[in-house]
Amino acid sequence: MYDRYALLNAVDLPALADELLGGSRGTGHAARWACPNPDHPQTGRTPPVTITTNRHGDQLWHCHACGDGGSALDLIARVHRTDIRGAFDHLADRVGQTHLPADASVTPRAAGPVRRPPEPTAPVPASAGLQRYADECARRLWEPEGREIRDWLTVTRGLPADVLHHNRIGADTGPRQGRPWGLAVAEGGAAVVPIHHDDELIYVQLRLLHPPEGRDRFLNPTARLARNPRVGVLQPVARTQPEIIVTEGPIDALSAVAAGYTAVAVLGAGYVHNPLTAAILSRIPGRLILAFDPDHAGDTAARRLPALLAAHQRPVRLLPLEHGDLNDHHRLARNVWPDDLARRVTQATSPDLRPEASLRTAVGL
Repeated sequence: MYDRYALLNAVDLPALADELLGGSRGTGHAARWACPNPDHPQTGRTPPVTITTNRHGDQLWHCHACGDGGSALDLIARVHRTDIRGAFDHLADRVGQTHLPADASVTPRAAGPVRRPPEPTAPVPASAGLQRYADECARRLWEPEGREIRDWLTVTRGLPADVLHHNRIGADTGPRQGRPWGLAVAEGGAAVVPIHHDDELIYVQLRLLHPPEGRDRFLNPTARLARNPRVGVLQPVARTQPEIIVTEGPIDALSAVAAGYTAVAVLGAGYVHNPLTAAILSRIPGRLILAFDPDHAGDTAARRLPALLAAHQRPVRLLPLEHGDLNDHHRLARNVWPDDLARRVTQATSPDLRPEASLRTAVGL
């Protein structure tokens, strides 16, 4: 057990980056470092890593090319190819901190800024215009004009109709459909995923069926219509499993819901690395299981999010996925999907496998 905030307060991150990454190009706010991620190909151009201080006083590094980043602990973990426990040991040895007794009170050092995990705010209801839009989309999904989107959800993606009904999933049929100002037109149509809190709409996210090449698959409303809650909880028709499955998007979350799990979708790739996302997840009761894609972005998230959750004393396990995303596994498993996902969760939560070991194996650390 270490005093995490005291450890981080005792380290100057730019100096640590100079030591571990071979020095910076530029100085001050213009300083740039090479990316420590072993899977990030260095191109020889301007180094992509910058270091900033957030409003909580935390010094954080971020790679603008691959999205990797984090605190001094994450930097040590990347460079020394160790897990978060090894990074704690390395940093504690560097600053001279010893293990604390199990009953010790953990407080920040007096010197330096006090760093506390950010506190999430209460969910804010979406605007009346966005609520009317979500209701209209939910109706359209089951009418003739929503057939293409309905087929994409139920046939292409394999999502059961009762799950779509229960979570009030909708269809945006394109430019002719009315929408509130502040929501982009869904060219080619989109599945509409509403996010509710205590049965009140707080957000919607649109998944485009035919996203233009090089463009994001998701559309989000402006803050005037709804404040992005960063995570969205989706519920099964009948909850049969106690764990909470955390995914990178709503379609994967609906796949977890189809197997009887409550699911939490992170509503934006950048939010996976945001400390506030971890703060929100830490308040959701239940064992958290990460079901991220087995690709570079998913691997980065699987490294970063557990470290952020550790600040809230929330352990997390990683669901083993051999290829593709959770929805890909759902479609391949078909009728045995609930049993298949339950087996994977059992494997991830085995008492013989430590959380950091499961993460290390999955992401190749």
